[in-house]
Amino acid sequence: CGYMSFGHTTKQIITLNLPDGMVPNIVRLCLSFSLFFTYPVMMFPVVKLLDKKFRSTDNLHRSNIMRISLVLTTYVVIAVVPNFSLLMAFVGSTCCTLLGFILPALFHLKIFKETLTQKEKIWDYTILVIGVIGGIISTLDALQRMFIGDAVVENPSSTQGF
Repeated sequence: CGYMSFGHTTKQIITLNLPDGMVPNIVRLCLSFSLFFTYPVMMFPVVKLLDKKFRSTDNLHRSNIMRISLVLTTYVVIAVVPNFSLLMAFVGSTCCTLLGFILPALFHLKIFKETLTQKEKIWDYTILVIGVIGGIISTLDALQRMFIGDAVVENPSSTQGF
């Protein structure tokens, strides 16, 4: 919808396309609020797994150092990668296609292989093929944009704050 609304002048961060004013600032504030609280939720399973792996649940100091390291690593990745949206496009094209289409269809075929009707098998294979084709096309597109430079990198000084 953003591209349809703003055309070729669409900025990669969609909130930067909003005009100045009270309502767009409220939208930006709500988005910031949401991101501030969803980051810990997304990191919780990672921290739990790393705590278990490195046995840092007993040592509060080690656990806190690990959490700080994860946050700093996230920051470094965002600061070092010149166009973070291209990296996210690549991750989305590979991981999301795999998690959303390919693996569920494979799991359904494997788990219920004895009880599936022919129609259900056809649906699973259709989803699987669409997922593989979509994953290949989107991954190739993301790689092309990353390495050939098909995407425009915005000038950081042109971004608006609120």
